[in-house]
Amino acid sequence: MFTEEVFLIGRKSKFSKEQKIEICKRYLDGSESISILAEEINAGKTTIERWIKIFKAYGESAFDEKPANESYTKEFKCKVVEEYLAGESSLID
Repeated sequence: MFTEEVFLIGRKSKFSKEQKIEICKRYLDGSESISILAEEINAGKTTIERWIKIFKAYGESAFDEKPANESYTKEFKCKVVEEYLAGESSLID
């Protein structure tokens, strides 16, 4: 059975932009491990790993709040699925 929290993922984060940036910087400067950071804020390690990945790619603006969920064209979605099936990217990518 799914909890209500599952349906809120991706809509409104329980962590602020500033918290996410601080966590990423602490990991990237070598002062903390992903496990310690995840435990400190009661988040999953994969959540922290995802934040770090997008922070490296897009900087602080990666955590700007968006007014609505992003939408993608059918063509884009098909291309992404084809790349995944061809082994060109991972599920997380």
